[in-house]
Amino acid sequence: MLQILPSPRKIIKTLTALFVGVGFVFIGNSLVLTSAGVMLSDMGVENFYIGIITACFFIGAILSSIFTYKFISTYGYIRSYAIFTALFAISALLHVLGDNVIYWVFLRIMLGFSYYSIVMVAESWINTRSRNEIRSRVLSFYSTIYYMAFGIGVIILSFKLTPVKIFIVSIFFIIVGSIPMNIIKIKEPKLPPKKKLFIPNVFNLVPLALVTSFSAGILINGFFAMSGLFIIASGGSIADASFFLFAAMVGGFLSQIFFGNFSDRFGRKYAIILSSSIALIASILMYIFMGNMLIMKLLAFLLGFGIFCLYALAAARANDVLSEQDSRVEVGASILLSFSIGSILGPISMGLLMQIFGSSGFVFIYFTFTSFLIIFSIFKETVPKKYRTEYLSTGPSEVLD
Repeated sequence: MLQILPSPRKIIKTLTALFVGVGFVFIGNSLVLTSAGVMLSDMGVENFYIGIITACFFIGAILSSIFTYKFISTYGYIRSYAIFTALFAISALLHVLGDNVIYWVFLRIMLGFSYYSIVMVAESWINTRSRNEIRSRVLSFYSTIYYMAFGIGVIILSFKLTPVKIFIVSIFFIIVGSIPMNIIKIKEPKLPPKKKLFIPNVFNLVPLALVTSFSAGILINGFFAMSGLFIIASGGSIADASFFLFAAMVGGFLSQIFFGNFSDRFGRKYAIILSSSIALIASILMYIFMGNMLIMKLLAFLLGFGIFCLYALAAARANDVLSEQDSRVEVGASILLSFSIGSILGPISMGLLMQIFGSSGFVFIYFTFTSFLIIFSIFKETVPKKYRTEYLSTGPSEVLD
């Protein structure tokens, strides 16, 4: 008997409350994540220490990847979502009570832990509800929400809000993001099976996937943490920094569409080379035209187009070479861990170079890692088309499904 599978539209409709909720959370996160560098600079913190403090957000992400799955398997999806959104809002609220840098380090870890825990709940829920045949289309819709919401958040930053107002607005969106899950009837999946805590062995990954995910962590989250400060240091305004971020997010959204098709046709290796080359060219031109804010915003689009697809390409490359015996969960966690390590090092290294070379230090990171990624990729083999898995335009937050 022929089994009729649910359509992506039906799955999306049943998960409306979840999608609406995380959309508001993404807006709140974009505010607290991208504004930190500028706020700390206004507080008189040196660039190197700004990099260290903003990197603590991703220490929280690593802690989330270790502990949150067990929490979900114990308390369920809806309760976990409610608890982590509350913790996220509290973490944002506590910023207004003090400007001590040690205090901010603690709060950034809390923000990273709670935010990535929310995303883990959402993505695990989506994966549980979506069959393999339609999962990519449902996740593409989810990615669209992410980019739209993040873009809205950075546009709000252009309104020149004070730090207190930024946190108030972010808290508003986070709290609103918790409402749909509590007032709209939605059936949560069964509790996932409890598993022993493990630290994945990243060295079991194919080298190209590992290097690409690590580089993506440095380039993407270094961008989120330090790009606002980079534009201010280059002579721009808060509004310029906001639209610089927005242009990069538009480029990142379109790159998922382009490189999904490109990598399926020509291979992940050539997609990584092309995306890295685009980012390299954009960074070189940024160095040449630094201070020209109109050109910088156009180049931000190219930079975002080149770097925001790298994590998905790393995941696709790893899945292309997996054997049937390999653990997809462990590989996914390994990629996330390597990405998270890069995410910690990205803001720190950018902060250090900006401390030494000024605003030029920001683009030096892109010179170095995109060039390395291009050279490293050239000497790796291409996986034949018949062995390639489906490209999924997900971000670096999915840990377990």
